Amino acid sequence: MEKVNIEPCVKMDTQTLDLLKIRDDVTWYIRKLGLSKLFKLECSEYSQLTKEFLSTVALAFPNHNGDQPAGDGLLLFKIGDANGRISISALCQLFGLPNETAHDFKENSKRKQAAFADWTHFANEPFLPSRSKVSRITHPAIRYVHRLISTTFQCKQEANKVTTDEFYILTTPFIKHEYKANLGLLLAKTFINVRKLAQDLEGNKKLCVRFGKATRSFVFVLGGLSRP
Repeated sequence: MEKVNIEPCVKMDTQTLDLLKIRDDVTWYIRKLGLSKLFKLECSEYSQLTKEFLSTVALAFPNHNGDQPAGDGLLLFKIGDANGRISISALCQLFGLPNETAHDFKENSKRKQAAFADWTHFANEPFLPSRSKVSRITHPAIRYVHRLISTTFQCKQEANKVTTDEFYILTTPFIKHEYKANLGLLLAKTFINVRKLAQDLEGNKKLCVRFGKATRSFVFVLGGLSRP
């Protein structure tokens, strides 16, 4: 983690949204996704605390039961000399995320293909996981919200393609999906993936990860809780 740079990421720019005349659309969209509180959080950047959190974070399910609700998961971490833990349910409450029970966006193959076909209502092409281009999305508000989700919620450096998780998140207000995944758990999995990325690329001197404001806000809150 010592070679990883912590950089600010894309967040809501209300002036630009007003110029594009999509502020109301973006605000409505984010509210329907249950992400309003997440994108309103403001905090200072604590680079060292963020690195300590991300270098130690782990995801655990105390009761190894396949039917266990996603909210029963735990994030384990260490900041300074203090060991900490927070449940996925508490993480959802912290960021105002919907606390669903499903671990992932899973649907039977027939329904999944039908859902993917519905993407043509949003873009000029059928949906292909991690291959569909953001530039093909026709509505500027949807493109904007995708970038917000991609560069903050999923901590991606590039927001050119739409992943399966992003597809399900973006279409939630418009398409009735069979399952609604727990967004807190998806965020927790992002933390784990970033940690693995840093470990896999440990020898890469040019590695730079733009950890989203979600990560920095989370560390800010937990850093305060971990102090005497």
